[in-house]
Amino acid sequence: MMTLSALIHKPKSKPIATATAATTATHCPHIQLTVANVASVAVANPKKTTTIQPDDHQKLLDYLAAIDETDQDIINEYLTECGKDAAILARELQQADDCLQLKTGNTTGLVQCSGCQLLSGDTCKFHGWRVVVDKWRRCTDFEQLQKTPVSELITCKACCHFQSYNTHGGGAGACSAGVQPFGACWWADTVHECSLWTDKQA
Repeated sequence: MMTLSALIHKPKSKPIATATAATTATHCPHIQLTVANVASVAVANPKKTTTIQPDDHQKLLDYLAAIDETDQDIINEYLTECGKDAAILARELQQADDCLQLKTGNTTGLVQCSGCQLLSGDTCKFHGWRVVVDKWRRCTDFEQLQKTPVSELITCKACCHFQSYNTHGGGAGACSAGVQPFGACWWADTVHECSLWTDKQA
């Protein structure tokens, strides 16, 4: 049985990219509300309690169905928590919108960290959060990566996405931008083409 905490932060379906818990942006890297926080917010701000409108109630049910949540007790508890605070409800409705949008293959308004200049390895340099680089999310701080032409030959060693397995920064390593499959080794000095190469000094 999935806990309420796990449901609130449950990864969305991935019709296009991998997903993990994050913020309202398809679980983007913004502030997450744990169940304890949800409760404390509701107690601290009782005036913010809200009634879930029928259309919003159906949207949340559609979202739960999209992420394969079928446990009725969890569904009831989730809906109860959503109705405790207007801010929480707004966050979950946005999450539901994003999930249902992605199910159709539409990524309008969403971005991937792998295409952002602020990504360093698997960490956002602006927020300091570790992220899933190919996860679709909303982010107002996104800065479009200036990609090198596909025809340009590069090596991974000078790229911010390259994660060396060695302290000297060279030799074998992995690509955090997903150019190479997870777990695949890549040599720092191998000359090849790459449209996601980004100077680590930039």
